[in-house]
Amino acid sequence: MNLILRNNKGFTLLELVVVVVILAILMLIAIFRARPHMEESYAVVCNNNRRAIETSALFYMGECISRAIPLQSTMDVVLLADETNDVGIAYFSKAPVCPADGSTYIIYFSSDAVVVCQNSEHQEEP
Repeated sequence: MNLILRNNKGFTLLELVVVVVILAILMLIAIFRARPHMEESYAVVCNNNRRAIETSALFYMGECISRAIPLQSTMDVVLLADETNDVGIAYFSKAPVCPADGSTYIIYFSSDAVVVCQNSEHQEEP
């Protein structure tokens, strides 16, 4: 009886490929299960952005009224982040954008400030 002793210190290529395939399948399952939660989190962040913009827009309205500056009926949120607006104050260091697609927000001024996301999924009419 002739025994051939082999030095088995590593894994075979087939074993490594099987492990990689199993990990890829598990990752795909995890990604597809997490996708709805990501969409929900985008909506939550978008609503929080809108609330912050509404607060800043109300401050902007107050500054315009106190300085007797005529108020536009609509305004892009980018103007609130720029010092070249009518008031000369930057209310944001960077204009907030919707996390879902990077679209900006529009502010409608009437007796109050209403902020609308340009993303059709998050859009609420004023």
